[in-house]
Amino acid sequence: MQEIPIEDAPAVSLFFALDTQWRRHAMTGERLGIDYSAIRPTAELHDIALSPRMMSDLQTMEAAALAQFAERDRHRTR
Repeated sequence: MQEIPIEDAPAVSLFFALDTQWRRHAMTGERLGIDYSAIRPTAELHDIALSPRMMSDLQTMEAAALAQFAERDRHRTR
């Protein structure tokens, strides 16, 4: 397990708080991305200040997560 640098903790906390806010494909259930309309209210509820860097960090984590989900799904269909 890798430690999260303290300066990245708010972005990681927000990403985890958004766990139930993924948009999914109606037919397949495949994750398409985070519902961006949920980011601001979730950040406010968790007292996390949004910034351009925070959004960039969230998008980076979102892209990495989508890649992992796609890889997992490829292994399941083999």
